[in-house]
Amino acid sequence: CDQANGQLNGSVNGTNNNIALSATISRGSGGSNQYGFATQVNDGVNPGCSATPFAWVSTGSYVDLTWTSTQNISELIIHRADRPYTAFTLQYWNGSSFVNTGYSYSGSSACSETHTLSSPVSTTKLRIASIQGSNPNFHEFEVMAGQNTYSWSPSTGLSATNILNPTCT
Repeated sequence: CDQANGQLNGSVNGTNNNIALSATISRGSGGSNQYGFATQVNDGVNPGCSATPFAWVSTGSYVDLTWTSTQNISELIIHRADRPYTAFTLQYWNGSSFVNTGYSYSGSSACSETHTLSSPVSTTKLRIASIQGSNPNFHEFEVMAGQNTYSWSPSTGLSATNILNPTCT
């Protein structure tokens, strides 16, 4: 739950929310600001597999998605451009260091791929680390919020207070 902003992040009626749209993007080495890396990959626009604009990083680099409050993350969707990554390791920030999620990727060159975690992680920062490929480029990142349970008291009904300040369990 993102109580500070009065938003419910997570699954509501079975629909996941793309929380990458509210993340701040940073990257390691490489890349070009020709199309604006920090705004290109989480603007909600996927122009297609080989089209421009795109953003790229050097082989072995990383991309961080950072939020101002803790997010419950279950899935990463990557929309590639024409130089696909061939491998990466997915990590999350535990408050003092990056921890491997247990998810590592090595595989196909599809335009869009969904990478689902075996169990959701709660974090303020997600890192796509050790990205391999020939200067891999990207169109869009989507990060799906994990399943949160939102509760409220039936005796109080629906009100601004209990909708904007839910109890997350």
